[in-house]
Amino acid sequence: MLTNSSDDTIRFVINLSESSAALNAKLADALKVKATRDFTTRDLRQVATDIARITADQDRIHKNLRETPKEAEVYGDYLKKLSAQEKEMDALTDKQKKLMESEFKARKAYEDYLDNLSGGSKYCLRRAA
Repeated sequence: MLTNSSDDTIRFVINLSESSAALNAKLADALKVKATRDFTTRDLRQVATDIARITADQDRIHKNLRETPKEAEVYGDYLKKLSAQEKEMDALTDKQKKLMESEFKARKAYEDYLDNLSGGSKYCLRRAA
């Protein structure tokens, strides 16, 4: 259940008077593991945004190249910019691939941590008296 829960939900459980100290410690550790996944996901979203930005700009440049005479000075500028963007795009797609792998590993680490947490009977909520 906690796998898809927000940090606030986990913090809520930590603050319950019924939760044991052992559970609170493990949930605090879970938040640290989850933070790694969240940072990787954020970085992956940024890379996707950068790729989309470059793709849109390349579409604009391609259109301008079709409409600009090859003899025009700006034509060469467009080609240089397009070439630079291709190098940037290659770097971004490499970074995206690595981040996707990292995100998968971080998500699995978080899910595995929570699975191991649920197996221990000493990590529980105490019933209110």
